[in-house]
Amino acid sequence: MSKYHELRIWGYQHGGENPINEYNNRFNSFGTIQTGLKINPIFNGEQSNKVFELFSVPLPEIQLYDSKIQSNSRKIAKLVNDLPGIAAEQLFMSTLRDEILSTNEIEGVKTTNEEIETAIIGRNSAKTVRLQSFARMYFKIKQQ
Repeated sequence: MSKYHELRIWGYQHGGENPINEYNNRFNSFGTIQTGLKINPIFNGEQSNKVFELFSVPLPEIQLYDSKIQSNSRKIAKLVNDLPGIAAEQLFMSTLRDEILSTNEIEGVKTTNEEIETAIIGRNSAKTVRLQSFARMYFKIKQQ
């Protein structure tokens, strides 16, 4: 089986062929997961006026990684459940702070520990503060 390439790369390898036909072949293939999410892609540096639905192809390599992630997640959940309540809460808070800092760092957004603390403390406040929705989202995930 040949290596699966992104359509962008496929287009370079098959210069004379229409990438929309390849998109349609992949989109309608058996096993393709159609997301319902729509995009306007960029072709040759220009925003397209055509809308395409995003899709996912469950490649064996990705399925293997997904299986490993699920297995590790179960192990982590068990370890966290075995912690005393206060230790589990401290781990969550520490991880939340690190996640907010690292995500903002990747995006080039300057964030202070004070801003994070304010967002966490005020996550349920009617007064809107920076990072509040981010903190609220993580607490909702924790409750699930």
